[in-house]
Amino acid sequence: MEASPPFNDCPSQHNNEDYMVIRTKNKYDFHVYRPFVFFSEGSFFSNLIKDAQVSERKNGLPVATLEEDSEVIDPLLRLCYPGKLPSINIFEHFSEVLNAARKYCLESDLFLERVEEILMSSPFMKSQPERVYVLGVQRRMKGVCLEAAKRSVEMTRTLPQKLPYFGDEVKEITGSELLSLLDYREKATRVVARFVEMILEQDHVDSDDWDNAWLHLEPLPFDTSFESNRYRELGHSKDCIEGFISGPTVFAVVYPPDDLPFVHAVQAPIWWQDFLLDIARNYQAHPHRSAFTDPDIIRKAIARATDWCSKCEKDALNLSLRIRDWAESEFMELVQTWVKEREILKLTLEF
Repeated sequence: MEASPPFNDCPSQHNNEDYMVIRTKNKYDFHVYRPFVFFSEGSFFSNLIKDAQVSERKNGLPVATLEEDSEVIDPLLRLCYPGKLPSINIFEHFSEVLNAARKYCLESDLFLERVEEILMSSPFMKSQPERVYVLGVQRRMKGVCLEAAKRSVEMTRTLPQKLPYFGDEVKEITGSELLSLLDYREKATRVVARFVEMILEQDHVDSDDWDNAWLHLEPLPFDTSFESNRYRELGHSKDCIEGFISGPTVFAVVYPPDDLPFVHAVQAPIWWQDFLLDIARNYQAHPHRSAFTDPDIIRKAIARATDWCSKCEKDALNLSLRIRDWAESEFMELVQTWVKEREILKLTLEF
């Protein structure tokens, strides 16, 4: 049987020396342009079709019979050819294709680039990221490994009890390569907690050391100019004032319009500290951007900030909007910037 285009091309229109026939286990014949599968003089197919080893010809072309079915050889050859990438939606099928590529010495740099392109957008990158990670390790594709590690973390959002599933192919990577992914998963779920710990535990930041003061003063969702006597005069309750006094001192950068930025020590209310800790715990259980704006967490923060102060209670709606906006647009971005600039998350692979 003839394979589908372009592998049914009639070689009589070309120099026969440029073509060969690859016959699959299920008797499909692929007319193949040799330069796309001959990467060196001693390559697998080059050796296979030497005159001394050719036992069959078709229309004058040497025939190489392989052990794989057309379902494997078709996408394999399409990865070797330029043009549109093959569509492979079943992980086991893709794994067979890659095993055949290695078996027949077809893993050129261009071939692996095309494999990486498929893997990065494949459905199993989302559904089976741990198995994709293993393929990435086997083929030394660090970009694929990192994307698979990120996807593996994301899956705990919808399936918090899900354990990583690697399949039998995990036996083909080292223990340290496996631990690298597990370590990344653990660290990724704790990035918010580590950031919160860092800003709450800072005991001093020099006024000109704004690189180490990650908070920005202006958008903070509480009164950054708290002063107990002024709060008493404004009619705030004793509990409200105590909530500020018992809260942490944090360091935030001020950006004057006509001057250099400087670091300012800010008295933060205890409800804001609890709000950050709630987000950190929520993100650790469900590592996704939605953890920053969880309605239940925001409601708890509002209750803590207003329940014991009639003055603050009148501003509850505006406060809820400020908290949500700050968490979504400011706090989440601060964590992301910190992770990136300080290289907090690394996939420690030795390639």
